[in-house]
Amino acid sequence: MASCLEIASRRSHSGRRGRGPISTLAVLGVLAIGAVLPHAAWAQGGTWQYTYPPNGPCTSIPDVIDPINIVFVGAPDWETVDSHFDHHLLWGSTDSGSLQSAQDATGACAGVARQRATADSSSSDRLHARMFEYGYGYESGGGDGWHIHVSAHHDLTVQDASGDDCHAVPPDGFNSTRDSVLNSFTDGYPFFGAHVFIKWADWGNTKPIEQCNGEPSASDGHVAFISAQGSDWWDP
Repeated sequence: MASCLEIASRRSHSGRRGRGPISTLAVLGVLAIGAVLPHAAWAQGGTWQYTYPPNGPCTSIPDVIDPINIVFVGAPDWETVDSHFDHHLLWGSTDSGSLQSAQDATGACAGVARQRATADSSSSDRLHARMFEYGYGYESGGGDGWHIHVSAHHDLTVQDASGDDCHAVPPDGFNSTRDSVLNSFTDGYPFFGAHVFIKWADWGNTKPIEQCNGEPSASDGHVAFISAQGSDWWDP
């Protein structure tokens, strides 16, 4: 098993180097946060690994739509994470993505709280993220917080079997967009309000998902855990 230092140094799990070296403070943050979070929140596997149709049971693996690949930790609400997408990435709010749901900590289905994207159009190539408020509070130096689960991916405009335009995630579209979000949030830590990269977790959500053009796309199963608020809030 990799050490905390090794994990913290691999900010881009799919092999691309992060934009800056992780600091000693960030490594200490890994140790501190790992000591206070409930074990269940870090466990591998579970039906919270994917997103599902909005009216589905949130537990049927054949019905999965997208893998969850980012978890923001310690948010007072989803609006906090939403505003940081605007601050760090300049992604706009959008309603042009399909509605989806995810399972929360009680086993109930939770609808998407917010969508952010680089383009507000279902017919444009873009980077896109759906956020789900995962109802699991915990105690830390910052008080009660929530986990905000995110499915981040690259929407590529293609044609379906009928010749109509549709969005498909290319083969590396889940991993590359996750890494882009991670680097944008944590670049410059501990300055400029950058966020702490906490750790990688292997959720094993690697199921190939058929896209609208009939081609498969899949995540590598690794989820990036990031502090939900900037370094001026989280001070390990």
